Amino acid sequence: MKYIDRRTFLESTVGFAIMSYLRRTEGYEGSSDGVLSVIQGKEILEQGIILTAPSIAENGNSVPISVEILREFVGVEGVRALHIFASKNPKPKIVTFTYSQKNSVIKNATRIRLAETQRIVAVAELLDGRVLKTSKLVKVTLGGCGT
Repeated sequence: MKYIDRRTFLESTVGFAIMSYLRRTEGYEGSSDGVLSVIQGKEILEQGIILTAPSIAENGNSVPISVEILREFVGVEGVRALHIFASKNPKPKIVTFTYSQKNSVIKNATRIRLAETQRIVAVAELLDGRVLKTSKLVKVTLGGCGT
């Protein structure tokens, strides 16, 4: 059996800790890779979607939001999916709702966690290839997500 000396053990441990930290914080600094993967190469409309959230959230552990897609912007085709992102959270993609073509009213409400003050982004993918996008800044006084 081969033994390692103390110096090699400490170097390995510190290197592993740094790599774990970097992997955990990947995308944390406002990176919108998730949003870019949804809207890449598609026509983007900054209208037709209503995101309702408080301007100031007292507690980031439970922030109520609702998203409604206006029927007149969807057309006959319908909505494929609705994505909600918060780029400064440890995991920026919060939720994805998928729909069938038979949905006539597209409105969702939920509560989310926010690590700090940040912009929430809602992106709706339409079946005809277009994308509806909106965002809202929410100021958080007491952060959630373990911060």
